[in-house]
Amino acid sequence: MTIKTEHLRDFKALLPENQWTEDQNIIAPHLSEWRDKFHGSTPLMLMPMSTADVQKILILANKAEVNLSIQGGNTGLVGGSTPGLENREEILVSLKKMSRVEAPCSDTMTITVEAGAILSTVHTEAEPYHFPLSLASEGSCTIGGTMATNAGGIHVIRYGTMRHLVAGIEAVLPDGTIFSNLGGLKKDNTGFDLQNLLIGSEGTLGIITKAKLKLFPKPNTLVTGWLSVHDIDKCLPLMNALQTLSNQGLHAFEVMGKTGLDFVEKHMAGKAPVSQLAPWSILFDIEIEGPDSLEKALAECLDSGAITDAVIAQNKAQQKALWALRENLSEAQKYEGGSIKHDISLPLEQLASFMKQAPHRIQSIVKGARPTPFGHFGDGNLHYNIMQPETMAKETFLNHWPEMNAAIHDLVCSMKGSISAEHGIGTLKREELALRHPEKVAAFKKIKAALDPKDILNKGRVI
Repeated sequence: MTIKTEHLRDFKALLPENQWTEDQNIIAPHLSEWRDKFHGSTPLMLMPMSTADVQKILILANKAEVNLSIQGGNTGLVGGSTPGLENREEILVSLKKMSRVEAPCSDTMTITVEAGAILSTVHTEAEPYHFPLSLASEGSCTIGGTMATNAGGIHVIRYGTMRHLVAGIEAVLPDGTIFSNLGGLKKDNTGFDLQNLLIGSEGTLGIITKAKLKLFPKPNTLVTGWLSVHDIDKCLPLMNALQTLSNQGLHAFEVMGKTGLDFVEKHMAGKAPVSQLAPWSILFDIEIEGPDSLEKALAECLDSGAITDAVIAQNKAQQKALWALRENLSEAQKYEGGSIKHDISLPLEQLASFMKQAPHRIQSIVKGARPTPFGHFGDGNLHYNIMQPETMAKETFLNHWPEMNAAIHDLVCSMKGSISAEHGIGTLKREELALRHPEKVAAFKKIKAALDPKDILNKGRVI
């Protein structure tokens, strides 16, 4: 629907002047995503400071039939929170002013936070406990956004996705109804699980405004290690061996290809801890009693040829330096030109086979394209990015995005995998989701029509 002058007047009247802006200079940073693939527009940004404010906004939006775009930290990568895409007229609702964090509760091992709280702030405020969600964007992503997308990160292998870390939520449904489930019950079988329906729905079914998050004791003996591996087939047995050795104490198990690490060493400040990079490098965090047993196990792996080099961080500074190499993989690619990106997941037993088969498909489309895979091997999630050939123009390469997507996703689906592991569907993968999973999308549309019959929230995302 067209946003009229009177609509803007009515929305501004709902909130104090410091909670809305029409200044396009202030709004501008909210209109482009980090990868610069999506650029949008909006005439007005609303910044509610409470659940009651959100409720007023949704009630008016329904009455006026005005579309809203919901945004947390604007760190998404699939066009899920950028307003005004595809010529839609939308008012932007930013939750960044809803950032209050309560003190952690030692009795329940939980912490209650508002949706606009920054993830790194929650880490700090959770002290002396541990909130385990860890992302490269944790300095800017918000708790509401991580719930809306069911974020994963590097510790899913130990703690699960965001859905597993939430004890309760408060949300406003599209018609303005407040759903509050902040009691933190571990057992509640009173019908459909609305909380878990909202988590991962990418803002299409309601606006999450508050959450009670689960906390954990801080790991006391977390060891960080780096392994060099020549054969991708060795990675899964190595991971399983570490799990057995630590009694399921593996927190992270990241696999990185040589190409991406070469980019990090070339463009960023980091340097790999080994004299020569192997085709594959593993970065892991493990909670283990007695590091001697780990050193012995790695020595046996060296003797058997399963790994060709191993480094164990000796202090926190070394741990941080190793993890910086992994965290800088995405940014380093920007300096190498165009990149066609895939956020996929596969059954663990199919990961090595995928890594071997995918390059052949890529080369059949663009000769000289550079596969740059890395990701959360421990939970089956790969970021399978493909860099342009060094001699090809960026735009020429990016024009191959649809056929490259199709080739990679065909292989993923043939292996019973998923075309979106943790980034979500948003606008970018909407049509492909419909093509590959029409039965899912048909069900999604019925749920959307039931909860948001006027299609007010995040129109055009997911479905």
